[in-house]
Amino acid sequence: MWKGTKPKYGNEKTQVAGHWFDSKLEAALFHHLTLRERSGEISSLTHQPGTVFLGPARVQYRPDFRFHNTHTGQTEYAESKGFADSKWPLKKKLWKFHGPGKLEIWMGSYKNIKLIETIIPTSGICKLCGK
Repeated sequence: MWKGTKPKYGNEKTQVAGHWFDSKLEAALFHHLTLRERSGEISSLTHQPGTVFLGPARVQYRPDFRFHNTHTGQTEYAESKGFADSKWPLKKKLWKFHGPGKLEIWMGSYKNIKLIETIIPTSGICKLCGK
């Protein structure tokens, strides 16, 4: 743990499999996604893949994880949300219109993580076939 710094929202930095996570919830999501990767459902799991710019105002957002869905061939993202800060509703809305792929939003506790919402961006999606 980093000395002298207090977590912004009371989260506890956690290390799992040599990776540091901002919270136990994020570490639990990593574990869940790792199981999906082992089963072949997803591949190329990446933690904190880099900044995504959303919308014409280029709002910055860094999702927790990026991965390749082996069934659809699409790049998708996952976010653990223990606490939604004041910027989250804007980022969520912008993702719906400008996101680069599907975004899974996971909440709950590290002992009981739940997929609560999936945002599928409308940009670049055919309204007839959904692809």
